Amino acid sequence: MQKTKYKLKGVMLITTTVAVAAWIMIAGAIFLTQSNSFQAFSAVMVEREAQYLAAVDAKALTALRYDDLTSSDAYTKVGLHQSRGTMTNGNVTGWEDEVKLGSEQKLGSNSNGEWPYRMATINIYKKGESMPRSSLDVLLIKQAETYTKAEVTQKLQSIKATWTVDDVKKLFKEKDIDVDSLGS
Repeated sequence: MQKTKYKLKGVMLITTTVAVAAWIMIAGAIFLTQSNSFQAFSAVMVEREAQYLAAVDAKALTALRYDDLTSSDAYTKVGLHQSRGTMTNGNVTGWEDEVKLGSEQKLGSNSNGEWPYRMATINIYKKGESMPRSSLDVLLIKQAETYTKAEVTQKLQSIKATWTVDDVKKLFKEKDIDVDSLGS
């Protein structure tokens, strides 16, 4: 009978050692899983912040007049950079932006119905990184508000617009425009 007691104590020691080792491995797996999910959550939050900053820059870029898109002073006034620079919009730290403006293109196939436009690419970088965290393409079209009345009249007549006087008033938001001359 004495032999079984010693065997029982040895088995208990081995069982306890294996159980402790299993619990340590389970705890390590839980820790790794949790730390990875926190890292993933953190990465998603950084990505969303970059996307938000790109949208803020896009809003500032679209506030510029089309004719001022090539002026570096206009970019400075709204806090944008044509070459990579530290962001100054809002309470942002640790981010850089860059706006690349494409060449002017024309919408339409004939010379009378062409409307100029440019594509701009906004890149948002985390400081010290070489790859952008977010990129956003923005289409910039010369808006009707930046044309003179004569240019708008000529453009609408060249494409044989079927707009009513009310449509034109909505387009120009009750600006001082002689809409009766547009219908002829």
